[in-house]
Amino acid sequence: MRVLFIVNSLRVGGAEKMVCHLARRYHELGLHAEVGCLDDMGTLGQQLCESGIPVEVYGRKPGFDVGLPLRMARHIRRQRFDVVHAHQSTGYVYGVLAKLFVPRPFVFTEHGRHYPDLPNWKRQCFNRALQYLVNRTTAVSAEVRDALVNVEKFSRQRIGVIQNGIEVSECERFVEADKADLRRQVGLPTDRRILGTVSRLDPIKNQRLLIHAVARLRKECPEALLVFVGEGSERSRLERCSRDLNVEEHVVFLGMRQDVARLLPCFDVFVLTSLSEGVPMSVLEAIAARVPIVSTAVGGIPDLLADERGVLVRMEPVDSFASDDPMPKAWVESYATSLTTLLADPVRVDRITGNAVEYIRQRFSVESIAKQYLQLYEQLVPRSVPTHV
Repeated sequence: MRVLFIVNSLRVGGAEKMVCHLARRYHELGLHAEVGCLDDMGTLGQQLCESGIPVEVYGRKPGFDVGLPLRMARHIRRQRFDVVHAHQSTGYVYGVLAKLFVPRPFVFTEHGRHYPDLPNWKRQCFNRALQYLVNRTTAVSAEVRDALVNVEKFSRQRIGVIQNGIEVSECERFVEADKADLRRQVGLPTDRRILGTVSRLDPIKNQRLLIHAVARLRKECPEALLVFVGEGSERSRLERCSRDLNVEEHVVFLGMRQDVARLLPCFDVFVLTSLSEGVPMSVLEAIAARVPIVSTAVGGIPDLLADERGVLVRMEPVDSFASDDPMPKAWVESYATSLTTLLADPVRVDRITGNAVEYIRQRFSVESIAKQYLQLYEQLVPRSVPTHV
């Protein structure tokens, strides 16, 4: 079987990492897996190429690139792909248009949503007209599926849920290592309570809330240190926020890192403040590294962290919120209180991490997720291919 994954790019991100996991897994099984990038290859794409997995860059032009579906169709026909699997909405739009030129079984997976998640009549008309060219649609959580139905006007009967998965063993590599030694290796202090997050720095991640929470924590937990791993458009705004709140000595920006598996066990708490999410890969990886999670209750996270598998912060609703708006005091108080309570209760930390790691081992391994997708492909392209993933 020959499978083409379509993504915007292979810069570091949750959906992109999931596609790389799938491509590598199928490559190991002897299938032909390839990734088509609408924009550019990115760091993850370079790594795939080095491991022998082809990556095609289509070079999308600014605005709506009317020629891109035809260029994609030529690539699909030339490489004789059996299945095309588009990830996220832009890949879906161009991929389904390419299917008009070269019919192939087509799968669309939605990973997350915008904030605010508002209807758009043009998208709704497009979806109603062309969604029947999609053989299977999947979402990474029930909440994302609901958004496809309510906001995008997809048919609920045509959407399944297949969650994201991680390489659990890779995330566990440094779990048993001495935390102080690990911190010295990655350049972090050994005498601080580290609140860490791994994410692109983006308005939808609402990371200013973390800086406000650390400012609120200074008296109760003066040794708290907030560590950002990742890059993005919000970095300068976040740096300015830390200066304005006089917590520069409590905030560290590490930028993009290739040693996340080694960094995660250095954290005392993994923190997430997103306004919208699907099922974040970074949270799954932190759980596998046995780091307790404190997260806003959005997307698929409440289901993931239910039953004492993490700490959920349910933020008081506001009419609207933009990255330049003042941070609601109720949000800061709720998040800071959740952090303080967890840091003071090591017994609860042990209980949460034990519950969570057992849960993801059963449900969120790459092997399990790859098998679900492969079974879906086989329904569309019946032939003798390996089914053991």
